[in-house]
Amino acid sequence: MTDGYCAGVTSDKTEAEPSMGVERIAFFSDAVVAIAITLVVLPLVDAARDLGGESVGTFLYRNTYGLIAAASSFFAITIFWMWHHRFYQKVTAYTASLLWANAVWLACIVFLPVATVVNVTTDAADRVGVVLYLGTLTTSIAMGGFRRSSRQGGA
Repeated sequence: MTDGYCAGVTSDKTEAEPSMGVERIAFFSDAVVAIAITLVVLPLVDAARDLGGESVGTFLYRNTYGLIAAASSFFAITIFWMWHHRFYQKVTAYTASLLWANAVWLACIVFLPVATVVNVTTDAADRVGVVLYLGTLTTSIAMGGFRRSSRQGGA
């Protein structure tokens, strides 16, 4: 008996849903990830609009930390999406547990742009922004690991 988390890992208590629903979950997740990646760069787009008479070099210098943070978040989300994509290629059915785990993971992905902006805009002495950013990354990683270990543990 297993935890009923995804295909091949069902118990008497949990009925797995068919694969077409798995594709819908993956497509929905892809859309959420695409929106999150877009949200990462929007603050920089707004800042670039307000260049005024400032040179591009000055803009890049003034926004170095924001650019690094945006790039880091962009690549973190991309890596998380790749893990997600690989996971869902192997899932043939889903359960309510998988849906909830995916929802929590997506919440972390959507929140990462917010955590990035908070991290960039807070005073350097205020560590809450850094903790919020790292906590969001850690939770995203943990949720990805939870999904993988649940599938592997029951297969």
